[in-house]
Amino acid sequence: MKKLLTGIALLTATVPSVHAEELDSGFYIFPSIGYFLLDENREADNTPTASFAVGYQFNNRFSTEAAYGIFSTESNVTGQDIDGTYYHVDAVYHLNDDDTVQPYVLAGIGNMDLDIPNSENDAETSYNAGAGFKRHLTDNLSLRAEARMFYGNNSNNKDALLNFGLVYLFGGGSSSYAEEIDYDSDGDGVMDSEDQCANTSSGAEVDGSGCAVVAAAAMIKDSDNDGIEDSADQCPNTPTGRTVDENGCELDSDADGVVDGDDKCPETPANAKVDENGCALVIAATVTQTLHVKFPNNSSVVPSSSKPEIEKLSAFMTSYPLTKVTIEGHSDSSGEANYNQLLSERRAKSIANILVEDYGIDSSRVSAIGYGEEKPIADNGTAEGRKQNRRVEAVIEATEA
Repeated sequence: MKKLLTGIALLTATVPSVHAEELDSGFYIFPSIGYFLLDENREADNTPTASFAVGYQFNNRFSTEAAYGIFSTESNVTGQDIDGTYYHVDAVYHLNDDDTVQPYVLAGIGNMDLDIPNSENDAETSYNAGAGFKRHLTDNLSLRAEARMFYGNNSNNKDALLNFGLVYLFGGGSSSYAEEIDYDSDGDGVMDSEDQCANTSSGAEVDGSGCAVVAAAAMIKDSDNDGIEDSADQCPNTPTGRTVDENGCELDSDADGVVDGDDKCPETPANAKVDENGCALVIAATVTQTLHVKFPNNSSVVPSSSKPEIEKLSAFMTSYPLTKVTIEGHSDSSGEANYNQLLSERRAKSIANILVEDYGIDSSRVSAIGYGEEKPIADNGTAEGRKQNRRVEAVIEATEA
């Protein structure tokens, strides 16, 4: 049995292949050999088996089939020979329709009949289910290997079958969806399947390969010497020595709007504001932004309604990558000063963490501090003043380049 499985693996790995999408519907046959692993309750030896199946393939996914098989074994109790037959009708579903190897699952119902001497109850309804794969060799021929489990309705016996054989599909051939339609995409009179120059300019004279015919005395014009012919050059005045794409336009590797040849800072972070040299802009002075974050009472949890405020700050930090920010938490004078200081610090850290974890601002650019009631901006003696003093501010400063 081990040699059989090894042979199957080697054969599957070495045979030529064909894509399953080349197969169509039709009748097929499946002669096979296998090995039955009989339930211990049968008190009989495991044994080889042979079977023959006839089926119909509706499409590359679904088929149905009927199979008949025979085997012969020996009773472990009496030593007498036991002849067995089985037949079943199955539905087969393939898990893909476009690969060389098609795994599948199956299930069905049938009958298992063991000719046991001196027994009157040796035939019973049998259910089976299993899985396997097909390896396509040609449009019509496939290798097939599978494993099944049979369940006896009366005896509750569970028998296993390992099976291997060849599937031959009658008819078959190419599926309608596999047919190719040839086009002449560039309108030069040469179909795409034969066109070696697929993007010939409109009206150009071409040869049998679809390539432009150039007069012997004529030279291909490339006015800016960038390697792209003038007729295809969308950026015709590229400075000498610059690297260009297939359209003759200079590259902009960091997508900052400044081409590589002029970019003095070629690795600018994405979405950063840059100057004419491609370098990140630096803010001229410290910027303080008040974040309108409405924390729940005695809480440092940032409510979701305040996320847009933090998002605006992160966008500013992204646009100016040479900046760092300090998140300052402030409170009014209500309650104990020590508690207010700790609460303001926790609130500042909550916002700093969101900048780093949710918006990807580097942690080296973000810090947090709590001032409690130390820096009021309004009179703590009034409700309105206390409301103004309960705030979070973002102090943004330029870093040294």
